[in-house]
Amino acid sequence: MLEQRRNPCARCRAQHRRCDQTRPVCGRCFRVGACCEYLDKDLLRNNSPGSDSAVSLASGKEHENQDSSVLRSILNADPIALLDHSLPSSTTHSMVDFDLTPTVHDFLLVKAMFETKMGANHRLALINVSHFLANFFVQPPAFRLAMCANAALLFRDEMASEVMFAYYRRTRKAVSRSLDKPTVETIPALYFLATISTATGETAFSVALGKWAVQVIYALNMHIDPTELPNADQLSEFQIQERRKWYWLVAFWTKLQAIMGVTEPVCLPIDKVQLPEDSAALFPILIRIYDIIEAVKVAHARPPSSIEGIPASETCLNIHAKLTQLLTEIPAHRILLPNSSLAPHESYKVFSEQLSLPKVISKADVIVNTVNFFSAVSMLYRPKMFVLSQVSPTSTSVNAHMLQDLIAALDKCVSSALHVVNVFKFLLLSTNDLPMPAGIHAPPHCEDLPKLFDAALFVWALAFNLFEAAIVLWCLACRVDSQWNTLLPNVPSLQDVQAEFQVISAFLDILGANLKGNVTVITPIIECVKAMKLDVDSVGLQSHGAAVDRVEIQMSVLALTEEGSDSEGSAADEGGEVKKVSEDLRVIQEDASPLAFMGLLGFEVLGGVRWKGAHENEWRQFWEHVQTTQ
Repeated sequence: MLEQRRNPCARCRAQHRRCDQTRPVCGRCFRVGACCEYLDKDLLRNNSPGSDSAVSLASGKEHENQDSSVLRSILNADPIALLDHSLPSSTTHSMVDFDLTPTVHDFLLVKAMFETKMGANHRLALINVSHFLANFFVQPPAFRLAMCANAALLFRDEMASEVMFAYYRRTRKAVSRSLDKPTVETIPALYFLATISTATGETAFSVALGKWAVQVIYALNMHIDPTELPNADQLSEFQIQERRKWYWLVAFWTKLQAIMGVTEPVCLPIDKVQLPEDSAALFPILIRIYDIIEAVKVAHARPPSSIEGIPASETCLNIHAKLTQLLTEIPAHRILLPNSSLAPHESYKVFSEQLSLPKVISKADVIVNTVNFFSAVSMLYRPKMFVLSQVSPTSTSVNAHMLQDLIAALDKCVSSALHVVNVFKFLLLSTNDLPMPAGIHAPPHCEDLPKLFDAALFVWALAFNLFEAAIVLWCLACRVDSQWNTLLPNVPSLQDVQAEFQVISAFLDILGANLKGNVTVITPIIECVKAMKLDVDSVGLQSHGAAVDRVEIQMSVLALTEEGSDSEGSAADEGGEVKKVSEDLRVIQEDASPLAFMGLLGFEVLGGVRWKGAHENEWRQFWEHVQTTQ
């Protein structure tokens, strides 16, 4: 075997560790999300046939022969040995990197995921299952292992956590190497790797993955419709649809990251690339909803100069018009609409019938469309609702036009939040093998509701919708002047709000348990909702209104520890000692702004619990100024 010319990155050189020299980020740095720099910029990698990179990037007939050889050796191996999760690590004495080598166990794991967990992650519907499984052993390692890691995450209740993290590390290694010569399959590999990274609290690493995905899009000219490319006549119909599909996935993904607060908005044009045929209905509606949520976030990022500026905002009027227009354009079977004239069990029956229609492609997408659309409505009108905590209907600062506008805003905000919670209650009643959480009582006549969902549908991103509904209901119960409630046609009682909080808390507990970690990306939301529930439950009691010690809810950013490292998992960082939360994850930052659609806009829960955010202090000062001028 030819010896590769050594030029380790600065980090590996300083730690005297073996570097695989993969660019732009070596495997060791990629797996822990560390900064990777090569000191000698003029020294090019040696892509000789004997180098590790040449093996990982092998293509064509040589790659096919190697995979065929590996496949034959696997099929002839001892079946018991194949089921052993501990694969040998790559060494300098072999051209085969066993971390990247497909196994029968990998195949069976992914096959089981496609057979039993398709409802668990609605983006799995984007995978051409038959094509992927038929070509499993010759799929690019990054794409194949990303599916393995996703499967391990979905089966985490049935396997040891170290197995899941082993797949996760192998995926990071494979994706790192694929970035040097990316293919279309690199996109789904980056996406599914990022979903795991964000869920485990590694938001900084997820940001990097999103940036790389956008770079790959432009590097492969995927921002141009395949039919407009110079080599369009050389592309098969399957390749054309794949390019379109993964481009739209990145457009959706970057938009989702922006509205959650993970990254700054990234604009990928969605009018240049046609929709893929097999998923044309999945993206456009949700991306348009996300566009509106992003517009609301921008509109409410900073407070106006005066309280009169909140109801009269021209920007908010334009967003309202977009919401109204969008609702008329969403097909009736793609969103669950509220109907106040129906009893709860009748509403749930209507929901079940609608979701069972043959033209419903994905039940999960209908749920996601619904809770995000009505979260957008709540977000748009929430600042107006907050005004009601500062003024009374008889205040001289409230004229007749402003009075009607604030009442209408309160009604829209509260009714939207109640509908979101109602959809989540419907989910609890319509999910297989899910006992009703303690403290929640099913409405009468709901025993015969069909079970339409798997509990794995409850992905952590739903926490943002629950949080938005919780903020509205908490404000209604604890902050809005009670005189306003008499002007609202269908204001819920305190007992109703307390019951809704039971649903929100129970659902957040399920989401937190699904993430399987002491510190997760939704931990700040769970802690804030606990404080809100305590505040709501104490309304009318002698203890209500007693301020707690001031505390600011922040988010911990985690990083993956390096397998086999003796010290990196608990090494000191520049900011001081690094806290380790498990054998696989460590805290690298404890004071990051939590992820949320919009935060608390300067309000405090229990008189002292604050939300850390870019503009929270500005909003807090605004409300303090409003109070002093009333």
